[in-house]
Amino acid sequence: IVYALCASIMNGVLCIFSWLLCQVCVVAGADFWFVLRRYSQFIPMSTHASQLFPGKAIPFPKKKIFKKSAQLVETRRAALEVFLRKFVEYHLSARGNSLLSSPSRASLVAAIPFFGELADLPDDDD
Repeated sequence: IVYALCASIMNGVLCIFSWLLCQVCVVAGADFWFVLRRYSQFIPMSTHASQLFPGKAIPFPKKKIFKKSAQLVETRRAALEVFLRKFVEYHLSARGNSLLSSPSRASLVAAIPFFGELADLPDDDD
């Protein structure tokens, strides 16, 4: 998890914004790549997971505002890793072996756009 800081001047006032970026290493067959996502970009994925897999609970860590301690960051990282692994596991089992027979970046991104380019994701207003 990367801590990002941004400063800008709006109406003569210095505003400082900070957020956590999650760097996810994705491996599909011989392909591997990294995606950066803000925590808020995981929330629609969590909602989608509960709709896709209604009988299977995938624990998702709650958002805590203004608390960015090292312990919180590590706890959230571990919880997001569990969430992503379960999401992909359930997604693969629901789709059968189509992704497993020829895993690649293209096939995984086609099935789960979250792992693609940021431009392919819907905008969020957090």
